Amino acid sequence: MAQKKLVFDVVFITENEEIFELRFKEIYNYIDYFLIFGTEENLKNIERYYGVINHKIKTFVLSDIFDSTTIDIGITSNLILDTIKGLYSSFEDLIFFSYSNEIPNVKSFIENDIKIKEVQILKSDVFECDFSRKRKFSEVGPILVNFSHILKNKKVFLSSIFDLKNKMICNDVIIQNGYKILNYRKTPQPLPTYYYCPSSKKDVEYKFERNFRKFVFVFDEKKGQVYGDHIFQIKFKDSFPENTSIDLSKNLHFMEIYQPKHILYGDTINEFKEQYKFNEISRVLSIFNCQDEDEIEVHYDKKRKVKLKYLEIKNPSF
Repeated sequence: MAQKKLVFDVVFITENEEIFELRFKEIYNYIDYFLIFGTEENLKNIERYYGVINHKIKTFVLSDIFDSTTIDIGITSNLILDTIKGLYSSFEDLIFFSYSNEIPNVKSFIENDIKIKEVQILKSDVFECDFSRKRKFSEVGPILVNFSHILKNKKVFLSSIFDLKNKMICNDVIIQNGYKILNYRKTPQPLPTYYYCPSSKKDVEYKFERNFRKFVFVFDEKKGQVYGDHIFQIKFKDSFPENTSIDLSKNLHFMEIYQPKHILYGDTINEFKEQYKFNEISRVLSIFNCQDEDEIEVHYDKKRKVKLKYLEIKNPSF
């Protein structure tokens, strides 16, 4: 009877400790041992995630934040090799190498009993750090080898893995609200520009550098052709329900918005209606990552058109 292959998850923490909660939940049942490399602070931060599975965890302290170009390859390779030598079941044991924001798809390899002969690059999930906005992408990242490969390449297996990963890494996409998405593709492809926000139950744009844009609001159904990055054809009505859904992948949006019949603020009904429409424009734009200099063009009717900067919408007293 064939020996059961063991599965090792070798992880290098890249300051994305929060992802370990999801990592342990997704692959705990399929991993026999986790070998985790990080600073003392990194390792302390993840203790709360693995709780009762301490027997599976082998941690190794790095003197500095992980960097594949400066880490001591010789010492790290020996730690990995010596640890697995004391635990392995067969030369066909599976060993996954990944960074802390990558989660290998271990389940498919276990269930399909895939045999690994060479270094294999995996399709995997790369996550951003903020857990209030969980999001994942199908990317290339983790490396899979078998124990035999490590034994045959004792001195170079780890440097080869890091070299392979580094050659595939494209420029990081920096999200200016403090989160980073890693894009592992030889040919970079644009990442999504928006995410689903659970609290508002709407798609919301990510914050990152972009060119100034033009947002056009049309309140006159008979208005002719207009041009802008996003165009909103809005019909105001005196009853619910509203239709305020916005598909961020498109640039033309048809909306129905409730407007009260009676004055809620202001001195006259016309003054109230205008201010109300102005406030609704602000509400619509709240899901966009607008910049102060973005142009806002409002068509009230055939004759009246108003042009503003977003700063004037965001701060009416400006």
